[in-house]
Amino acid sequence: MRIVKKLLLLGVVMTTLAVISGASAQGVNPGVSKANIFLQNLSQTSENADITLQFTRGDGITVAPSSFEEQVIGLAPGGAKYLLYTRGWQDPEETTVADGWAGAVEVASSQPLAAIVNLFWDGNASAGTYPGVDTASHDVYLPNLLVRNGRLTMVYIQNTESTQCTDVDLHYYNRDGDPVMDDTGNTIPANTQITLDLSDENPDFSATAGTGSLHIHSDSCNLAAVATVHYPSGDRGSAAYRGFTGGETKVWFPSIFRRQSGTTWQLYNATIVQNLGSLDAPVTVHFIGKGSSATASVNDTIKAKASNGYNMITQGTASSNVWNTIQSLGTNWVGTIMVESTGSSPQPLAGVGFYFSINNVPDVMAFESIGDSTASDKLYSPAVYRKYLGNTSDQWSATLVQNLCDSPIETEIDFFDSAGAHAAGPYDVPIDANSSVGLNLHAGVDLPDQALTDLGTSYSGGMVVSVVDPSSDNDCVIGVTNIFYESKVAPGNSRERGAAYPLFPAP
Repeated sequence: MRIVKKLLLLGVVMTTLAVISGASAQGVNPGVSKANIFLQNLSQTSENADITLQFTRGDGITVAPSSFEEQVIGLAPGGAKYLLYTRGWQDPEETTVADGWAGAVEVASSQPLAAIVNLFWDGNASAGTYPGVDTASHDVYLPNLLVRNGRLTMVYIQNTESTQCTDVDLHYYNRDGDPVMDDTGNTIPANTQITLDLSDENPDFSATAGTGSLHIHSDSCNLAAVATVHYPSGDRGSAAYRGFTGGETKVWFPSIFRRQSGTTWQLYNATIVQNLGSLDAPVTVHFIGKGSSATASVNDTIKAKASNGYNMITQGTASSNVWNTIQSLGTNWVGTIMVESTGSSPQPLAGVGFYFSINNVPDVMAFESIGDSTASDKLYSPAVYRKYLGNTSDQWSATLVQNLCDSPIETEIDFFDSAGAHAAGPYDVPIDANSSVGLNLHAGVDLPDQALTDLGTSYSGGMVVSVVDPSSDNDCVIGVTNIFYESKVAPGNSRERGAAYPLFPAP
């Protein structure tokens, strides 16, 4: 098989993982964990993807063999399959891995792939999603970590080399960019991940209300990392995001809300942007409204290694100018945040968008910032849902697509099933210049009603967003998909959890 792409999926947990060690110390118990893996064939030709998955046990897990292999043959272009945590690909009655297994997965394919991991925690009925790592690096950054009571942060670091790595250095910074702890010379066995409970590591983020960041470095090895952040049960749940191997001078965060009902906030975001560079970074923060929502900009400065927060409902550590600009957006705002490093020496930026829903049971989800260079004329979403299962549970997805260009564009939306067969579409969706649209498989929003009719009430698969008549200067679109899982626990009473991930550009 000709391998053209490899993806790394860290922190993958198959069914029953032991309770996290720092849970009682932080007052947080995520409980039992499990994971699904979603794969979508991004081939721009008609070639199917032959895929091999290599599972490698995490450090200290002894209840399963050190590795297993699973293979998928013939995933058609556009097709989006998932590996359920207890099931095999070829035979749905086979168990892929045993209870108690935790580790990382390497995915090799004959065609370019998109891959995400959906994580689920039973203790606080929550979920999180992150995209696969397609490029490991000597440097990995995690822009937002929490170390304080009522919060639990776990960090998963993988050595992607076939030899042991003995020089993994951990450099912790508080939110102001001040170094607070160095942990150098760590060892990670070949092709293995280690897990850090930050309540045990205990970097001192106290000067910035228990918030900070981590720079992971090795001179000899290429690394990848994922962070998960956990809240108490019934508070906000859990979220996950992938580490960054570098930054860009312009980063985007679609799917941002500041929405109030009466005097109660219903939806809001907290966006954290880190300056990965060595110099202070003057930045311009753009709040780009969707439709009739207001658009505004404000100047700010992010110090070297610092992480500035742009919370849509509270000032926090933001300057008065930033906070006044956010308040000027009103109480029913939806849109996109773009942060650009300006001045004579622009610095690389990266960040995480946290989305908070207060409907029913409060929930949180996180997604990675999108670099300006990844804008494309075609986007892929490997996991979208429109499933209504009566008295048990519902699942649906809502995608926000942003047009980065100064002229309006036409897009076509197509849906594919797990075999790669075309399930529905194309549906024409125009996007105004520098504006965005919502593709909501529950309420439609900017997606034609016919799409909801055609997809029915038991659809799951992959979505493709294509710019019509793309030209060389028409790489205009980026996007984020939010996934919502609603369990009906009693008549009139439901529990909601969610996850989010950025869309994948065409290769």
